[in-house]
Amino acid sequence: MSEVAEKKSIDSVKEKYLRKLDELISFMETYLDKVNKEKVLEAFDLAYDSHKGIKRKSGDPYFDHCFEVTRILTEYEGDETAIICGLIHDVVEDTDITLEEIETRFGLKTKVIIDGLTKIGALSLKPKEIQQAHNVRKILISMIEDLRVIQVKFADRIHNMRTLEFQSHSSQRRIATETQKIYAPLSHRLGMGKVKDELEDLSFRYLVPDVYQAIKLKLEETAEERSEVLASIIEKIQTRFNAEGLEADFLGQVKSIPIIYGKMERRQKPFEEIYDTLSLRIIVENEKECWNVFHLVHNSMTFVPKMFKDYINSPKTNGYQSLHTGITHRGNLVEVLIRTKEMDRVAKNGLAAYWIYKEDGKKYVDDKKFEEKLEWLQHLVSDPDDLGNEKEFMQDLAHGLSGDEVSVYTPKGKLIKLPVDSTPVDFAFEIHTQIGMQCIGAKVNGKIVALATLLHNGDLVEILTANKQEPMLKWLEFVKSPKAKSHLKKWQKSTKLKDSIELGRKTLFRNAKDQNLDLEEVKWEEVLTKYGLNSYEHLLARVGDGRIGTEEVLRVLFPKKIPKITNIFKRMIAKEKRSEIIVDGLANTNIKIARCCLPIPGDTLLAKLEAGQGFVIHKHNCKSLSTAKTKQILDAKWHNIDDSNLFEAGFFVTAKNRASLLAEICSVISASGNNITEAILKTEGKLCESVFTVEVKNLLDLQAIFKSMRNIKGINKISRLDKEVKEYVKELKIE
Repeated sequence: MSEVAEKKSIDSVKEKYLRKLDELISFMETYLDKVNKEKVLEAFDLAYDSHKGIKRKSGDPYFDHCFEVTRILTEYEGDETAIICGLIHDVVEDTDITLEEIETRFGLKTKVIIDGLTKIGALSLKPKEIQQAHNVRKILISMIEDLRVIQVKFADRIHNMRTLEFQSHSSQRRIATETQKIYAPLSHRLGMGKVKDELEDLSFRYLVPDVYQAIKLKLEETAEERSEVLASIIEKIQTRFNAEGLEADFLGQVKSIPIIYGKMERRQKPFEEIYDTLSLRIIVENEKECWNVFHLVHNSMTFVPKMFKDYINSPKTNGYQSLHTGITHRGNLVEVLIRTKEMDRVAKNGLAAYWIYKEDGKKYVDDKKFEEKLEWLQHLVSDPDDLGNEKEFMQDLAHGLSGDEVSVYTPKGKLIKLPVDSTPVDFAFEIHTQIGMQCIGAKVNGKIVALATLLHNGDLVEILTANKQEPMLKWLEFVKSPKAKSHLKKWQKSTKLKDSIELGRKTLFRNAKDQNLDLEEVKWEEVLTKYGLNSYEHLLARVGDGRIGTEEVLRVLFPKKIPKITNIFKRMIAKEKRSEIIVDGLANTNIKIARCCLPIPGDTLLAKLEAGQGFVIHKHNCKSLSTAKTKQILDAKWHNIDDSNLFEAGFFVTAKNRASLLAEICSVISASGNNITEAILKTEGKLCESVFTVEVKNLLDLQAIFKSMRNIKGINKISRLDKEVKEYVKELKIE
């Protein structure tokens, strides 16, 4: 094809999209007061030109994805800024266009949204779970600032799921799993019912394709019968409506395939024995008419009492309102949903239905409780810089997105909704932060209960408090609500900060005294400036938690008395720190490996804060931790493990004594490629007891040694050390 012909071809493609854009703008004008067509067209040109010539795996122009995302956004009544972001959402990530250019051309709001949508490229070398957790956290934080971030993200995910057939099988499963576990539940938690339904359906289609197609085929085979049932119900109800002068819109539909499959699984019944696959939505003008319709429906059809739910007077946390009831007709159990047009709009768009903007870009909402509806999310992501807790964050997110709630009451009868499996502590923090902080006990239905007791629907809960009471860290083991967890973690950090300041003070002054240095008259400004700190207490805290070494501080204060570290020594330090341990979310911490249990990569860790030593790292089940105070124990985990690093591990062996036993043990360890650094042996009659320390890379390395050793004749028991080697030596009475 010649260059001219190719240009004409490209121009004709653009013209086709421009005609479609005109249709979208016309539709936008049906729900927006005004649309800046020039800005929308400018975004269209930027997106089209930026992706020109690039194809998707389907063979379609890449711009087709941008346009379809925009089309989906109009279906959910996205405003002008959302539409612009839909068109250009991939421009910064895929081209040389910068966020600054986006701000110059389309304003700060658009830049903030695009930034929130842009993937974190710097995390591409991290494990997939960590990368996913960071990306999700960033999206959620951006969403709190501007809900349109998640609107565009959902539209992007919907179109990617619609075209998932062009991806490899492994990519299909990965993307579908992420959609099912994160994006569908998030859309449900935000009340975006239509998004949730489509994402659930699309992910189910790829995760269990055989089941999906089987149910789909059966639905197609029985479609005519169900249509007749719904038509008959609507006709019968409509007749009563006409007689009463009521007007309403009716929408009958079949429940989604994932929902039908869920019913089949829970009841252990085949498709043919599932009789509640239909729903009927009745939409009226106002709330009063909802109740009129409710009574008319019951008078017209056979009513199923157990299906009644009043979500108008008791809305779901995500803002959903509707009356639910059930009727039977021709052997079918039909769920009836009665709501106003506004309720229906909220059921479709969720919290986005409340998100309205003034011309100056400042947000305001038509629901005073909007911020409360996002409060759970604000608490969930309240500490975005907390490293090393990706798994916990994703677990908390999954629990928060489940949508499962328990409804309990205060002594005055106020209804409180909490995540399922919540406890009195969750309840206390929900009532008020101070009540949570000073909680000492609880009564449930008039009886004293443990604070870890699970609450159930209808429970009457009373919290007992004391002014001098402080929270207990063990509460973090059982609380479920993001609000309770957030406040407890903040208190934990505040407590640890005080301990770090005191430890830093003692460590710094003791080291100075050991070197005959006087800290009483020194000026701290230079040290604070060097480390960018605001106060003397901040410096002590960083010394106490190991982020700044005492020698570094003293070297700045007394440069003539303490020599600089040589380059060779710096390289030695760098080499030793290839493998790190994160303590309470902080990397590069001044730590010491406990000699009692000798933890290695693969072990679950805890750090004990010890005066004069900083953090001592133990295995989580080390016996020496049993006497430690709760506030001395912090979470710790391995980070950035380098296979070239070797770690000492100790283990205890009991065996039947025989000739060449020690030689065989040493031979097995040597054959595994590991080095023995210490071996202590005692024989007494037919019994042989020994302690070994070996160099290994990680726990798998050590387990491989144990597996080989168990094949040695006479070995009775092999166990990891839980006390120092010298303690074993004393027990074995070896001189």
